[in-house]
Amino acid sequence: MVSAKKVSGTNLRAIQALARAKRIDFFGLGGSGAVAMDAHHKFFRLGISCGWQSDSHMQAMSAALMTSRNVVGAISHSGSTKDIVESLEIAKANGATTIAIVSHRKSPVASLADIALFVHAKETGYKPEPMSSRIAHLSVIDVLAVGVALKRSRDFVPSPEDAEGPGGKAVLS
Repeated sequence: MVSAKKVSGTNLRAIQALARAKRIDFFGLGGSGAVAMDAHHKFFRLGISCGWQSDSHMQAMSAALMTSRNVVGAISHSGSTKDIVESLEIAKANGATTIAIVSHRKSPVASLADIALFVHAKETGYKPEPMSSRIAHLSVIDVLAVGVALKRSRDFVPSPEDAEGPGGKAVLS
């Protein structure tokens, strides 16, 4: 069994920031936008107020509404996307904690983030998109979601399948 005690360092800092957040927004463009949507789905299922933005204008507007009680999770394979960098700058200026999930350690997104998580995946020249890194980014999201679930287990909202309606009958059957 994996426990929060076995996760250390940067991953643990990211989990702690996400677990404390009042709201989390995930940013990604292109293929990373799909990863951001998956992250939103996982954290929303944990009962955490969150969103995802895969449009650069919406990212900037969301970042402008961030406070010190919020976290922005930026997903970027290259770590160099100008729009992601600008949105992180806006979020940081408003006091939000910023977490980057990137494939390149020396990227602008990684340098700007409060917490940077790196994946390494070998890509082949035969694919039009960085498929291996997207799978690696999804795996990082899974680790973060499980870590937050362990930290916030007392705060869980029951799933609709477990909720009871009037007379003690299951709401969904």
